[in-house]
Amino acid sequence: MKSNKRVCALGFFDGVHLGHGKIIKEAVSFAASLGAGPAVITFDRRPKSFILGTADRLISPGRAKEKLISLMFPGTELITIPFNAGVASLSPEDFVNGLLIGQFGACGAAAGLDHRFGKDALGDIKTLSGLIKTSPVPTVELDGVKVSSTNIRAALSAGDFELALSYLGHPFLLGGKVQHGDGRGHNIGFATLNLPYDKAQLYPAEGVYASVAEIDGKLYPGVTNLGHRPTFYDDGIFTNETHLIGCSPDLYSKEIWLWLCGYIRPERRFDSATELKAQVDEDIAASLKITENCSFFAEILRRN
Repeated sequence: MKSNKRVCALGFFDGVHLGHGKIIKEAVSFAASLGAGPAVITFDRRPKSFILGTADRLISPGRAKEKLISLMFPGTELITIPFNAGVASLSPEDFVNGLLIGQFGACGAAAGLDHRFGKDALGDIKTLSGLIKTSPVPTVELDGVKVSSTNIRAALSAGDFELALSYLGHPFLLGGKVQHGDGRGHNIGFATLNLPYDKAQLYPAEGVYASVAEIDGKLYPGVTNLGHRPTFYDDGIFTNETHLIGCSPDLYSKEIWLWLCGYIRPERRFDSATELKAQVDEDIAASLKITENCSFFAEILRRN
């Protein structure tokens, strides 16, 4: 019979990066040793943003976080707690005893060494260990730099997409419902699917990316352009459009996932549609080279 006890991986998990992965894996292992089920306990917004009253732009907004955790850690439950004034006022003791243990049946926890929780972030890993069986998880570093959501944001801000991917440990995930574009891609022989702008999403730098679209469980290589399409508009709106290589299914209103696997080039203005078409041909070749060597999808397909 399945246990109703849980071992909880604690954190906000924005991006579900390599450091987060280590915490979740530890929760899975710890849960097995205690005869419990693994669960990720997180919030619907960053506590800091709630306290400061600022809007979030996240590496992985809610549904994307859920997608990443379910895909990479199958069988792990995701519990998202609405972060509000009541939760913000809980002492570390009340957070653990009342919420984790009392409400969610926690019998153990896994958290990073720098994890803080409770009112005014007064609780730390030592506090946690005194309240519940705890497995502290060491910090993950790459080349001497801590893997963190903050450093991923910094890499994206600096336009270093490859560094951001190395910290994430997986392609950058975007999602949404396909909407109608203006048909310009179709007119030059490269039909595109268009995803709406998400104000909660932190986007990588504008440019052209090698991508893989996940549609109804199937994977399609593509070329994605994030930007304002200066060839066609002097002051265009931001667009997220993808040409699927070798196919052009009717996807209007369908929910899809878009995995950005590598940066190809910056967005630029072309003097003619002919010049743009020639460049897209080069982008397709570059994208196929990148996506065919992306081990992430082979591993996910193997496990699922």
